[in-house]
Amino acid sequence: MKEIKNLLSSSVNICANEEIINKIIKLGKGVESQKVDFKSQLTLDTRKDKGDLLKDLTAIANSESDWFYNCGYLIIENFKYKNIDKLKADIDQLMKEYISPMVEFFIIPINNYGVFIIPPSFKIPHVFIKDFPDDKGEIYIKREHFC
Repeated sequence: MKEIKNLLSSSVNICANEEIINKIIKLGKGVESQKVDFKSQLTLDTRKDKGDLLKDLTAIANSESDWFYNCGYLIIENFKYKNIDKLKADIDQLMKEYISPMVEFFIIPINNYGVFIIPPSFKIPHVFIKDFPDDKGEIYIKREHFC
């Protein structure tokens, strides 16, 4: 965890705070908010799976909260991905094709969890620029427990 934090910019270091992430994981789904979401698993097998992930990431990035320094977290339980760099590159490619501006995010594996860290965005709104399947022009935000 410490090596990854050294690679991230100072604004992201606040979001990559190990103590905050561990508290979020410990509290579980009870801490879901505009900037925190839990998923039981991550699959990118279908177009719908990919679209759902992009919706989650853009909704968190487009939402604002005073909690957690406005950092966003998508916590994936039962995280199975071993090659984080490839996963990040695959998601970045999807973002490049469907979202403008792209959402900045980092992925950190912690135990059986995959933690997507979404630092505060100064480029909102993040908008679907292509149908995926019918989201062109859509802007997603999280309000309480809903997108």
